[in-house]
This record gives sequence, C-alpha cells and structure tokens, in this order.
Amino acid sequence: MKLLRSSWLKFAFRLTAVMLLAGVVALGFVSCRMIDAAAVRLTEPRRYNLGADAQALSDHPETEGMKVRKREVVMPDGVRLPLLVMDPIPEAPAHAARRKELAAAGLDLAATGKDPGTVLMLHGINSRKEHMLWTAKWLTAAGYRCIAWDSRGHGEAAPAKATFGVREVGDAETVYQFLRREGLLRGRTLVYGHSMGAAVAVQWLPSHPEVEAVALCAPFARLSGVMRFQASRVAGGSMKLLVPLVCRQVRKTAGYDPYQINPVDAARSVRAPVIIFHGRQDEVVPPEQSAELLAAFANPGCSRILTDGGHNNPLSCGGAANYAILIRFLQPKP
Repeated sequence: MKLLRSSWLKFAFRLTAVMLLAGVVALGFVSCRMIDAAAVRLTEPRRYNLGADAQALSDHPETEGMKVRKREVVMPDGVRLPLLVMDPIPEAPAHAARRKELAAAGLDLAATGKDPGTVLMLHGINSRKEHMLWTAKWLTAAGYRCIAWDSRGHGEAAPAKATFGVREVGDAETVYQFLRREGLLRGRTLVYGHSMGAAVAVQWLPSHPEVEAVALCAPFARLSGVMRFQASRVAGGSMKLLVPLVCRQVRKTAGYDPYQINPVDAARSVRAPVIIFHGRQDEVVPPEQSAELLAAFANPGCSRILTDGGHNNPLSCGGAANYAILIRFLQPKP
C-alpha cells in the first residue's frame, strides 16, 4: 500500500511539473507573439484604403472648393514621398457655405487677410496625406494654402519603417527645402500635425523659428508613456511588464529606441505659439500626454482645448466651432 501511494505521489509530482513547464512555455510563446505584434504596430504602417467619402473627396476636391496639385519629393536615402498642394477656389459654393458656418461660430474672416499663409500638414501613424483634406477644406475656405505629404511607409510612399521622428524629421526638412526652392511656400509658414505627425512637427520646429503658429491634434510627450498606457489596457495591464522587451525588439527591427522619442524635450525650444486639441475619449494617447507637452512650450501664448472627441476626431467632433477656434489661432496677429 505504501509503495502504491508513493508511486501515485511521484506520478502526481511529475504531472504537476510537466503542466507547470508547459504553462511556462505557453506563456513565453504568447509573450513573444505579443512583443512581436506590438513592435510591428510601432514600425510597420498599415496601408488602409480610403473610405468611400475620403476617396470621393480625393478624386474630386474641387467639389469642396480646393484645387489640388500633386508633386513628389525624393529623400536622401531614395524614399519617394508624394505630396499634395491644396489651394482655395475662391468663388466655390462649398467655401461660401463653410465661411457662413465659420462666421456663425464667431470667426472674423476679414482678420485672416488676403494671403494668410501656407499650412504644412503632417498626418498620423497608419494615415495618409489624403486624410488631411478634411481639415484642409476648412482652412482653404479661409484662404490658406495647405500642403500635405505621405510619411515614409504610408499612403503612396515607398515601403519603409516608421520611426516617429528619427527619420521623419529629416524628411520634413527635405520637403520644406523643396517647397522653398519651388516657390510653393506662400506667405506665412504655419504647421498642423496629428498624433505621430504632431510629434514629428514638434521635433522639427526648434530649427525653424520662422514658423509663426502651430496646431497639434492628439500629440504625445513621450512615446514610451503612450506604450505603457496602451499596454495597461491589454490582459489586465500585465502587458506593461513587456514594454521594455517591445522597445528592445523595435531597436532590433527598426533601429530606433522608443524611450528616446520624447517630443517634450524639443518642445522647450519651440518659440512659436501652439494650440493643442485633444479628445477626452482618446483611446490611443491619453490627454495627460498633451498636458505635459503644453507645460514644456516656452511661448506664453500656448493653449490646450479638451474636446468630446476620440483620437481620430479631436478637432472635427466640434464642427465649425472648433475649426473657427483653429483658424482664429492661425490668423496673423496685429
């Protein structure tokens, strides 16, 4: 009887050990898959097709009062970035209706002037230049020229890793110098950026004090903070423990360290006034990130507006009222 009991105990012990080992192996496998997936999301942009409305706007921008020209800029490493130059069609019916909405929201369009300037528009991760048309139709209604380009690896640009500024800041500089050489910068230079595009803009701005005003939507102060926020929403927050390993994988596959993507450091050297729009319901970048960024800007004219939107619509969720605030901020100051 004792021998039988001893045999059963040994069997139970071995079975438990095997099950624990299998669990550890399974956990390790799942963790590795999660780390790889997270690293891919940070480095390999997804090329979504335009939705029906966005495609219609891209195909026929004149229906919204915009004349659009396509150009292309070649980066020093050979990556080609297509861009759009968007100009207003002054007498377009769509512009007349939009200007009426802006006036009803309290905007004095006369203060914009005849040649208010050029807005450089930087899109976010997994987005593309055509998505900037939705904001450009309001800005062109007020007389602004808008210029947007596909970030590397996005839209019609050549395949490339996204690096949240490590390479994109140099791309922005190359695009900017191309626009200057080609005489495409008209009047004052202004900047508009969303999410990743906002982060790139902030990192690019310190070397360009000539930029007169900057508008940012859903910007972040530290990429690692965004990673921890998103990890806290996965598997009961246990994914936060894997963030350092995700960063290591990103360094290995894309050659940059997410811990070093800190627009807040560059913000301290930005001299232009900045306005931030951030949605309270943002599920990607928490509003605390833009609060930290706001505190770092040197210009006392910087401000932040919390809206009822999420990550993709912190500006558009308020309709004409928010666009009136944006355009009023961009207007030339006496």
